Amino acid sequence: MPAMLRSGQRTMRRNTVIHNSGRYPRELYTIYTGWCARSVVLQDGRKLILDFYVPGDFLTLPALLGETSFGSIQTITDAALCTFAPERLQTWIRDDERMRRIVECVWKDECRDAQRRMLDLGVKSAEEKVASLLLHLRTKLARIKPVGDVIEFPLRLTHIAEATGITPVHASRTIKALEADHLIERVPGGLRMPDIAALRDMACEVEANTA
Repeated sequence: MPAMLRSGQRTMRRNTVIHNSGRYPRELYTIYTGWCARSVVLQDGRKLILDFYVPGDFLTLPALLGETSFGSIQTITDAALCTFAPERLQTWIRDDERMRRIVECVWKDECRDAQRRMLDLGVKSAEEKVASLLLHLRTKLARIKPVGDVIEFPLRLTHIAEATGITPVHASRTIKALEADHLIERVPGGLRMPDIAALRDMACEVEANTA
């Protein structure tokens, strides 16, 4: 995103609410450093994390369309966000074909991610869900820079549980099972995936054109 379009930069502490569900975003954000999550909370307190956001990701994209956002966005680590005025971006996108393509690609990625989430939550086992989530995060990080078999991983068991629809206890057991199968290894500040092909098999990944 061109620096000249930025309206500012904000630094936020962990667990800071950036945007509340159902409201009109006044600004569009991109993440410069840190991780965020978008989630919904039911009246009885049950919570589902809809997606995680890493450096380079857009936040509050509905601001470009003047639409409300579904799900609240909160930092899960300390984070620095770049802010943009939606009206300036709208003008830039209208006049710049490259920017239009960038935004289109972001929307397409979000649509694919939403479809993947539907599949994961609807029919997969706990191990398949967690494996799919880990691969999804690796793919998001790889969009910004090349990644090896170790990725940054600040998530806690509660985050994994709330993103996969299982309990924290079940999430702990699932992580231990994946470790026992040598599919993942926890390392300081990150997560190692020594066998990506085997992890993909565990996740039961499907191609986009599979009927």
